Amino acid sequence: MRIVTRARLIPARFLRRFLFVLLVAASVSGHFDIAPSIAQRFAPDTFYAVTWNIATMTTIWEVDLPRDEIREVLTLNYYDSITLRESLSEHELAAFNADVGQGIFQGKTADDVVIMTQAIAGVWLVSPGWLLAEIVHMACDTLPGDDCYGFYEFALIDTATGSRSTLLDVDYHHRAAGEWTGCGPRILIDTVLPNPGQDKFAFTIKPVGHCYSFQNASYGYILDYSQPSAQLTPIPFADGLSWSPDGVMLAYATKDACRDSVCTASIQVLDASAGSEAVILNSAELYHVTPLFTTWSDERTVIYEWRDTASSEVPIFLVWQDALDGGLTPTAVSQAFFSNSVYGLGKAQPTLVGLSYPVRALIALTTKNEAAVRQIASEVGQVFYNSRYNDYLIVADRQLQSATVIDANLDMQDLPLADLFAAHPDERIVCLSPGT
Repeated sequence: MRIVTRARLIPARFLRRFLFVLLVAASVSGHFDIAPSIAQRFAPDTFYAVTWNIATMTTIWEVDLPRDEIREVLTLNYYDSITLRESLSEHELAAFNADVGQGIFQGKTADDVVIMTQAIAGVWLVSPGWLLAEIVHMACDTLPGDDCYGFYEFALIDTATGSRSTLLDVDYHHRAAGEWTGCGPRILIDTVLPNPGQDKFAFTIKPVGHCYSFQNASYGYILDYSQPSAQLTPIPFADGLSWSPDGVMLAYATKDACRDSVCTASIQVLDASAGSEAVILNSAELYHVTPLFTTWSDERTVIYEWRDTASSEVPIFLVWQDALDGGLTPTAVSQAFFSNSVYGLGKAQPTLVGLSYPVRALIALTTKNEAAVRQIASEVGQVFYNSRYNDYLIVADRQLQSATVIDANLDMQDLPLADLFAAHPDERIVCLSPGT
């Protein structure tokens, strides 16, 4: 594990250019509406925010709601004038060298000085006093349409001191992209899920831009950082990841034989309890309209969507499947299918809420003996969730001008973001994260 102490300024033109990578999953919705019948009766103690001052810095803040205070945890406020040879992996450097003959970077080589920027894209509390952070490092050509070269860094942040320890760097031009049919080599980090009880997290990567054949355009990994030497386990073509409430099992979906937006898919569950991931469930093939999701109703029951025919016009079923004995309980639902974002609020038997696709309404999922669903919020721009500290989640509009906390009882309270950051008018909030 290496300790990173160097900070870098973020020039505005580079952050604006690379903004599409960091916010690619955001909705076009500009506001959201909360169901008015929900009472507002609680307040969490702590959450975290990431802000960008687009010309100078990127900052992590700890927010103490009872005291109405914010505290700076880490600010990265410098840029490096650095060579790509100093900053990139051998694989990413090879991608640059392969393109350099096409006139990118105005003919500069890997030994010429360029501007390398960095921006904090997400944070998750993983234990008291420690955050997992995703930090994007990128050098982009200044000409429109030219490429970027860099990597995504996963790091642990000490909330008391702001010190940063790198766990893993993921290349922007990724090797796994070679296994995707019809996709370009550039990737983004999609889902990040800390394990509920162990020092590991799962994440997926997906291609940047359009793919001509997208059925396998996702790839999963588990990073175990419990030992000094972190262990990375690949999960080929995984999508829709979710940990069981006890963190012992990881469910995910794989897609194949896609036609338009309807795919044949299978659900798999890995036993991640002892560092060896073995498939313990491989469901029968199911037809599904992309995207996919999995979630859990308890420590052994996984939930997913299923259609009994390839037609996109037939009813959708939510399926409760015992991950150990394979028993199925399908329940027909009339609500539009969910995105690959379904969240469990609470511990052993979590309250389940999902984000419907494509209308982005937040709805409470049925129990397996019911066929109705309950809408909680509509036109949701963004959802912020931590699968380790999952007593509540945060929903917000796309611009993060307003946000609301939702707990496992589906109680809600607005977050006073404007008041909390009134002394920092130049700081743009780009990410929120539940704490404790």
